[in-house]
Amino acid sequence: MIKILILTYLFTFNLLSENIYGKGVICIYSDISNYSKYVVYIFKDKAEHYSFNQKREKIYLHKYSGYNYKMNDRFIVLGNGYFKINKKSMQLLSKKDKLLGICSFYNSKKKILNQLELYENIEQNKIQ
Repeated sequence: MIKILILTYLFTFNLLSENIYGKGVICIYSDISNYSKYVVYIFKDKAEHYSFNQKREKIYLHKYSGYNYKMNDRFIVLGNGYFKINKKSMQLLSKKDKLLGICSFYNSKKKILNQLELYENIEQNKIQ
């Protein structure tokens, strides 16, 4: 009986209901005029925050200070609720529930960095 309950629990909840330490998301903002449209949160003790910036003719990845984060059954909440990610729809929402963008979940920092390299090349080609 215990095994059935455990299996039911595992298949009922989204992948993000598990421990997300060392995993992360890439969120693409709806406002595509901004080079910071790709924002990354890697979940460790704090959520490491990265985004693209432009310096002269070069796009580069900038690491910002981390956010505290917490999870509940519906959201990953960043900072003091300033941003939140809906765990089912993967929507990035503002404090006032305004849709800011859509996120993709990655199981490792390596996968995130590989995807960011692709995005960086796309953005770099736009300014050359």
